[in-house]
Formats: sequence, C-alpha cells, structure tokens
Amino acid sequence: GANTDTQDRLNVLADDTLHSVLAEAVEIGAALGGSYLLAAWDRDVVPDRPFLRTMHADAAWPEFSYGRLRAVTFWSVVKRDGQQVWRHLERHSLDTSGMGVIEHALYQGSEQDLGKTVPLTDVDATAPLAQLVNADRVISTGSPGLDVVYVPNRRPQRRWRNHPVGHNLGRSDLD
Repeated sequence: GANTDTQDRLNVLADDTLHSVLAEAVEIGAALGGSYLLAAWDRDVVPDRPFLRTMHADAAWPEFSYGRLRAVTFWSVVKRDGQQVWRHLERHSLDTSGMGVIEHALYQGSEQDLGKTVPLTDVDATAPLAQLVNADRVISTGSPGLDVVYVPNRRPQRRWRNHPVGHNLGRSDLD
C-alpha cells in the first residue's frame, strides 16, 4: 500500500516532449554556459496541464541575489519590417507577497535600439497575450516562487568570476 500520488502526477507531466526539452536544455547549456527551464501553460497547446520550456541563455537578462536567480527577462524578435524591429520582453519575477508574476511587453525599435513600448496587439505573435494580462501587462502564476530556474553548465565562470552577474553564470564546454 505505498502512496503513488506523486509518481502518478509525474507520469502525467512527463509527457512525450519532456525528454526532448531536457535534451535541448543540456545541448544549449553546453554551448552557451547555461539554459533556463520554465513552466508554461497554454490550453491551446496542452489543454490539461502545464508543460516545460527551454529558454536560451543568450536571450536572457538574469538577476541574481546571493547566487540565486531572483528574476529574469527573456526577449525575442517577433517582427521585422525594413529598419523596424519588434521585440517581445517577458520578465519573470516575484510580487511583494512572493508569488510568481510574468510581465509581457512589446517594443518597437531598430536593430540597435529597443525603442518604445507599444500595445501587445500590434503584432500577431503577442496579440493573444493582451487578453491574459492585467492593466500593468502582468500575469500571476498563482504559485509562490519563480516559475523558472537557471541551470548552469559548469561553474565557476572563470572569465567573469568578479563580474556582479557573470560570476553566477555557467561556462561553455567550448571555454
């Protein structure tokens, strides 16, 4: 009569994509020095549960406190039109009560300049988010703590050991 509730839940969450997501995280981490794993949910993609995503370290701006990830902002280019570039910034942090929050913002700028904030509805890739965020462009995860972790490849980062952020990062296998 062992309780199998935890194993049963893990069996549900460990779907057929979990292994490929973890393999991607390891490969990216080996090349870039680390990767990020985060919980995601989208009922149009997986209707009945959250799923795991990998984010690449070269598209992230982490914030550490005492060696622990405190917040991170991911960015991606979602549209280009001539000299104009639209970037989606997704910041994962904690609110004042320690609950996870995700802020979404869309910026219109150039290759060299982030530019100005524009409505999420200006680009098809971010338009669905406009219905999910509150007036401050924030979604609560509904859970305490961050919904993202940083997985360093190897530590210490020798080249940046005295850098305020860099010393928390891992190093590449190519280093």
